Amino acid sequence: MSNPEIILHDNKPQPMRTETEIYYAHDMLAGILLKEIPVQIDPESLRILHIIASTLCWVLRHDHNPEVGELLKVVESDLAKAGHVLHRHDN
Repeated sequence: MSNPEIILHDNKPQPMRTETEIYYAHDMLAGILLKEIPVQIDPESLRILHIIASTLCWVLRHDHNPEVGELLKVVESDLAKAGHVLHRHDN
């Protein structure tokens, strides 16, 4: 049985968020996580916000947060070793 191809997104990609939207989301989450913006958040939602913030830091190429990029490299390597074919479609 052959390994399936992995299409990273369909043939009708949506336009990316603007730089302003990405920075806004990052700054809002950073403010919440650094307790500069007072909000009540349950532990599971807080865990998810940390993951989202880490991903945004990766997108913004913040040097202080290499974990997301490192994890993606491991996942991609594991998929390739398993024989999966990855296709990236540019917008």
